[in-house]
Amino acid sequence: MMKYVVLIVVLIVGGVYLFLPYNNEGVLKHIEASASNTLEKGEQLPAQNGAELVKQPLQNGETQRVKDAETTDLSKAEVIKGIDALITSIIGNNEIDFELEKSIVAYLKSNDDYEVYHHLLELLNEAMLGTKTGDRLTEYCLSLLAAVGTISSTELILKVVNEKDWEGSEAVYLVNKAVSSLNRDGEHTTLIEQAFTQSSDGNPYLTEIAANIAKHAQVEQITYLFSFIEDGSSSKDIVASNAMSRVQNESLVPAITEYLTDNNPQKVDVALSSLANMGQYEAASSLIAWSATQSIEETSKVASLFDIATRRSPSTARAIKKEASQTQFLSDEVKALVLSYSVDRSLNNAN
Repeated sequence: MMKYVVLIVVLIVGGVYLFLPYNNEGVLKHIEASASNTLEKGEQLPAQNGAELVKQPLQNGETQRVKDAETTDLSKAEVIKGIDALITSIIGNNEIDFELEKSIVAYLKSNDDYEVYHHLLELLNEAMLGTKTGDRLTEYCLSLLAAVGTISSTELILKVVNEKDWEGSEAVYLVNKAVSSLNRDGEHTTLIEQAFTQSSDGNPYLTEIAANIAKHAQVEQITYLFSFIEDGSSSKDIVASNAMSRVQNESLVPAITEYLTDNNPQKVDVALSSLANMGQYEAASSLIAWSATQSIEETSKVASLFDIATRRSPSTARAIKKEASQTQFLSDEVKALVLSYSVDRSLNNAN
């Protein structure tokens, strides 16, 4: 009889253990197990809680950067073991070995090792968001990948942020920093666009992804962002509209100006706001030309645009001095208003 009682107790305890959330020991055991797994080159990983990883070849602009990356003497096995050690420190709230971290980042920049990314992917897919351990692990792994900055690490970050269920996770705010630091040199803008297209409307990282596109925008990205702008009824519409205010490349003024005559008033307003926030001479010139076609009823709107533009840069005042007085305006009142901004108001505000 006693044997049966002991057996029942063991079964109950074992069943409870299976339903416990991931604790530190559980994560470390998973790390140890996943470190022993390897894949053949080019094999696609099975989905675990969402994200998959497919080996990507280096892009043209990336090859030289990989060659120029800091060299490291670490082997593949040492890198995987080092990642596990860093995560153990993170989970345990212990001091981080920054030299080890630096060496791992250098290794991945030099080697773009698929098996190491696979190891990180397993950890990220198994991390239970909304728990302290899962949030800390996810935040650290994505920050580490952001520091690497290759196409593979960028793709992995975007897959995770798109496919994880972030509800209830405190990591969402910290991971934002990793997302915002992606694509530093604009090499992976197409990949960022794909991530935005595939994102759900409720993705908490839409703002940072769209801002990243705008930061490195060329003509194609202007067209891309405007394709989401309709009536402000969706999250993607709103964040794409806001992202246009982050465009700073003066050569894109003609591409933005095309939308000033669009049939959609929302796109017109976004284009005007983008030009006002750009703070470049050519942008101010386009605002002057648009203002010249406006009636007195639009005085308030014109004033709000030039308030922004003059705060952004003294180039606005220079454009007004050179162009506004020689431009034919539909309304004398609007012309007088624009000319009043010929004084560099940023200097007046400073005083």
